[in-house]
Amino acid sequence: MSSNDSLSERGHNMEEEFFRREDAKLLEKLRALKDAETTRDTLAKATGITNKDVLDRLATLKIGGETAAALSVLPFVEVAWADGSIDAKERAALVAHALTKGFMPGSRENALLEMWLDQRPAPRFFEAWTHLVHGLCEHLNSKEVAQLRTTLVDRARSVAEASGGVLGIGKVSSAEAAMLKKLENVFDKRG
Repeated sequence: MSSNDSLSERGHNMEEEFFRREDAKLLEKLRALKDAETTRDTLAKATGITNKDVLDRLATLKIGGETAAALSVLPFVEVAWADGSIDAKERAALVAHALTKGFMPGSRENALLEMWLDQRPAPRFFEAWTHLVHGLCEHLNSKEVAQLRTTLVDRARSVAEASGGVLGIGKVSSAEAAMLKKLENVFDKRG
């Protein structure tokens, strides 16, 4: 074999390797696009949200369909954690509320709740809940948004009141009051 044949073969092999790498990159990009589309579809089905930007923000925060369902109790968990810990009465109130939302023992939603009761949720979950609220409110008129806000804040206040005051009724700490205000503000800053 001459040196020209050897150089030609080496050049051909390098060219083939280059195109194999490029093909692999393109396939990875296609897989990522397909995964993003699947995640958006799953989130849309789980939440009823159709706004692609909201769905993409949730996906960026690594929120899947089952996690999105668990976010329904996140505001109450945040209120319970507001003063730095969750006591037995707050925990019982959260678990009882979760049962009314269909959180079944052994489900992913329930596992997340249990984890959040033991350790305060990472800030990304509150951010995700905020995006979820904004996406849901796009489908509601102003009266429905006001009702949703009132209902949510009232339920969150009941968690805050679960461990305070006389006989566990009526006392909300300043940290819990600040969290309640933060929850209300999410409805004011939509979009």
